[in-house]
Amino acid sequence: ASDERLIDDLVLSLRKAKGVQNVIVRDKNGEKTIIEVESAQKPHVLIKALRDKTDLGIFVEKISNSSVELNVS
Repeated sequence: ASDERLIDDLVLSLRKAKGVQNVIVRDKNGEKTIIEVESAQKPHVLIKALRDKTDLGIFVEKISNSSVELNVS
C-alpha cells in the first residue's frame, strides 16, 4: 500500500490480535506489501478479521494451519 502508516497500523493490530504469535513484513515494493502472520487462529478466521479491520486490499499468497502470507495493496 502507498500509505505506510496504514501498513504499520495493520501490523500493530495483527500483533495484538488473539492467537497471533508473529507478524513479519517481508517486502515493501511500491503499492504492494507482503506480510507474514503466524497464528493459532484458523486461516479463514484470521483473514476475515483482517479484512474487517482495514480498507486495504488483502489477497492470500500462502496458507497453512498456523500461518498466512498475505499480499496487501
